[in-house]
Amino acid sequence: MTDPKVSIVIVSWNTRDILLDCLRSIREQTDASHEVIVVDNASVDGTVEAIRDSYPDTRIIANETNRGFAAANNQGAEIASGEFLLLLNPDTVILEHAIDRCLDRMATWREERIGVLGCQVWENPDLIQKTCFAFPGPKAILTGYFRLDLILRLLPSVEDSEYSNWDRTTDRDVDVVSGMFMLMAREILDEDGLFDEQFFIYAEEADLCFRLSRRGFVRRFWTGAKILHLDGGSKSTDQIRPKMYVQLLDSILRFIRKNRGAIAYWSSRLALTFAMTIRIMVVGVLAAVRGRDADRKRFAVWGSGLRWLLGGRRP
Repeated sequence: MTDPKVSIVIVSWNTRDILLDCLRSIREQTDASHEVIVVDNASVDGTVEAIRDSYPDTRIIANETNRGFAAANNQGAEIASGEFLLLLNPDTVILEHAIDRCLDRMATWREERIGVLGCQVWENPDLIQKTCFAFPGPKAILTGYFRLDLILRLLPSVEDSEYSNWDRTTDRDVDVVSGMFMLMAREILDEDGLFDEQFFIYAEEADLCFRLSRRGFVRRFWTGAKILHLDGGSKSTDQIRPKMYVQLLDSILRFIRKNRGAIAYWSSRLALTFAMTIRIMVVGVLAAVRGRDADRKRFAVWGSGLRWLLGGRRP
C-alpha cells in the first residue's frame, strides 16, 4: 500500500461524541488518500471503544495518562506516513472538502515557502472565528491584558496581538496559525520535531511557528477552505476554568522566556501581575454590586491566575 497523501492527527480527551462527528466529516468530505491517527489522553467516556467500533481503520494511540496536547500530537506525528501532516481538533467539522482544497493549495509550498497553512474557521453559519494571532511578548501582554486593543481597534493602521482589525475574509501571512487546523509538509519538521513538550497545552503552536519563521517559512491563513469549530470563540471562553487559565499563563510565559529572553520574560510577568490585580479589584466590586455569576466566575479565574503569578509553581 502506498503512503497516504495526508496524515490527520487528532488529540482527544473525553470528546467522544464530537470526535465521532469530526471523523464522520473527514470521511464524507475528503477524497484525497489519508490516514487518521487519534491519540487519546486517557479518556474515561468510552472514546477509544467508540472509535474502534465505528471507525476501525483509524489508528489509535491510547495513553494511560493525560500526556498533554503537545506530547500527544508528537506521538501521532511519529507514526504518520503521509506526505502532509494535518493537526486537527476533535471539536471541528470539515466543510466543503476543506482538506482537499488545502492540499491543492499546498502544491506550491516549496516555491512559496509555506510552513503552515490554516483555513477559515466558523463558529456558526453566520460568524467567522478570529483565529491566528501575533507571537506572544510584552507588546501582546500590554495590548491584551490592559485592553489597549480596544483603542487600537480604532486605528486601522495599527494591529494588536489578536489582529482585531482583520475580519478573516482575506488571505494573509500571520505570526501564528491556530492549532485547531495546521497543515504542513512532514519534511519541514527539523531535528526539534513537531512540538516542544515543555508546553503541556497552549502556546505550543506559537513556538512551532516561531521556529519555522526563523527558518524562513511563512505561516499562511487561507480563505479558500473552511471548517466549523463547535467549541470556538465565545463558547470556548465561557468554558474556561481556573486551572486551565493558570496553564495558559504558564505557557505564554514559557514561550516568552524561551524565545524572547529574560528581560522580556520578567517584564511580561510583572505586567501580568499588575494587570491581574487591577482586573480582580474591578470585577470584585462588580460581583459585589451586581451579584452576577459571570462576575464571580471571572473573579475566581483571575484570582487563580494572580495566586499562581505570585507563587510561580507550575500548574
